[in-house]
Amino acid sequence: MSSLLTLFNPFVLTASIGQLVGHLVIYARYRDGLPTPDSYEPETVFSLPFLSRWTAINGGSTGENPHSREILTQRYASDFVVTEDGSSHTGEGVRLEEYHCLDEPILAPADGEVVAASNGRRDCPYLGGWVDPFQRDIRGNYVTIQHSENEYSVLAHLREGSLNVDAGEEVERGRVIGRCGNSGNSTEPHLHFHVQDRPNFLLGMGLPITFREFAIESANSSENREKGSVERNEAVRSV
Repeated sequence: MSSLLTLFNPFVLTASIGQLVGHLVIYARYRDGLPTPDSYEPETVFSLPFLSRWTAINGGSTGENPHSREILTQRYASDFVVTEDGSSHTGEGVRLEEYHCLDEPILAPADGEVVAASNGRRDCPYLGGWVDPFQRDIRGNYVTIQHSENEYSVLAHLREGSLNVDAGEEVERGRVIGRCGNSGNSTEPHLHFHVQDRPNFLLGMGLPITFREFAIESANSSENREKGSVERNEAVRSV
């Protein structure tokens, strides 16, 4: 129902049209083929953009478990939450404060320059699978960081008022740039993370992501990886 209501939201409608136009621009730029994990050589190897143990609830760089495969900008995006005993929240999950990842610090995944940041969007008060029908930006509060000439990371759905960086500011890998929230097109508190080849959210092609120095954890084991991608349902922690 909430998704249907957003169809009448002019900001969401404009973003949807912009994504369609963006696809035409991206296909025109990549006539020889879109970047894939096999064809793309990243300039930046990223650190996980959070502390402690988080779980990728969808997405990844292989394309086998896509976040939004048909949305080219977000083709290799991932959504991360904190889970305990297999759940992202305590109780019935009807209050923001019941979600484990709410207000957790979000970190710059690599050195770079902040090229865009938004801090004034509300956290959606409707939970239980609802998105905010009155959202003004599907990213909610977000930070976009340029790491190289053609690599920009996007960290979205941050908590209202939590950002402590501004456009034009240099940041170092690991710096706290904001806190996890539920703003924008979000059904529960989580971190959306992807990398694209342009600063414009609607015109940049999504790029495969390589992380460094992290562990994939389960109830009884932990596997350290020097470099690699994070795939759907993997619980990960920076080492």
